[in-house]
Amino acid sequence: MSISCYSILKLNAFERIRLAAGKNGLYRPLSWPCICTTPSISQWLHGGELLFITGSFFQTDENSLMTLIDECVEKNLAGLVVLIGGESQLTLTEAVCRHADENNLPLFEMPWDLRLVDVMQEISEMILSQKALKDTKQRFLFDLIFSSDRPHKYEQLSTLYGLPLRRFIAVAVFRPISDGDVDISDLLLKLSYYQAIHCSLPDASFISVKHISTIINFVMADTERAAQKILSLLKDFSSSEMLKGSGLDKMLLASSSICSSDTPVHRLYEQANMALRVIARVHSVSSQMSYDDLGVFKLFFDVPDAVRKAYCQEQLQPLLEEDDRTNSNLINTLLYYLRFGGNIQQSAQQLFIHKNTLSYRLNRIKTILNVDINDPVIRNNLYNALMIYDVFYAEDQLMM
Repeated sequence: MSISCYSILKLNAFERIRLAAGKNGLYRPLSWPCICTTPSISQWLHGGELLFITGSFFQTDENSLMTLIDECVEKNLAGLVVLIGGESQLTLTEAVCRHADENNLPLFEMPWDLRLVDVMQEISEMILSQKALKDTKQRFLFDLIFSSDRPHKYEQLSTLYGLPLRRFIAVAVFRPISDGDVDISDLLLKLSYYQAIHCSLPDASFISVKHISTIINFVMADTERAAQKILSLLKDFSSSEMLKGSGLDKMLLASSSICSSDTPVHRLYEQANMALRVIARVHSVSSQMSYDDLGVFKLFFDVPDAVRKAYCQEQLQPLLEEDDRTNSNLINTLLYYLRFGGNIQQSAQQLFIHKNTLSYRLNRIKTILNVDINDPVIRNNLYNALMIYDVFYAEDQLMM
């Protein structure tokens, strides 16, 4: 689990520390607690800190607190803890709390008589413990997916890492539709926060880790139904309010079949990636897909790569060579024409070309392939070959 402000709410110290504002920012990453000893924080902090202020080194007026909140947001701090009462003259006014809410910055109110050293020690120990657990789970999952396969691998690694052994497993993968400026770490943090709030199943759990530009989720459950509940929770997260407007709301989610725990995990990971590749390449209306919903693509997936390539070459080689030589875009033209059932107008619109241009290209395709592309059997063979090429090879710009 990634560490956030939400993680510390269950600590003993926080039985007396009140969340005064900024509830919607509890997912913010927490790196370490620190005490404010200067009027300004910008030059001293890196981001992610939970800042404690006592009033000893800080002006006590409302405007100063609101300025500090702005600095905390600018430096991407986890949150702000204000000591109240005793020698502190600080007060969390309605305006200050509203400002924290508007900026989604968790603002805590801590009684002066609560020993600060004890609070900071408990938070620090929790951070170190959670980091060790996170590293353990990441090594566990990477060992399952990427190391050499062997019998009873899941059982052996679960015992080694001290994680629960369950009867059913699955893999689900998140990937942004466009890499752009999307912060995968931020997505992982929000998923961890969502999991802490919504996932309390006694018979199922999941581990999430970042890998390149994706989030891999390993689902473990005692029953198929419980595993399905976890997959449904991941789907709900991908369309949740907390992702909207953050750049993370345009996500693809693909999942494997739910299988018995003796199934090689790398195989489930391949299934999820296959489904991910299909929804990314076939331009499906849905941004979520399970391997079980792939239909004929499952057959393509189970065929050896050499056989897939040979089939594509048999059907498409002359067009591939022509496109490579003249950059005519004939492969894509035929794909859209067949995908839209031979509808000239729809195909032309999707290709952003005139209908006459499309007709000209189709005549060239018929000549080059020397086939009747309106013959049902030929059309089916060509479309299967085009789908295989589009999903397996086009993204890598592979010229066979």
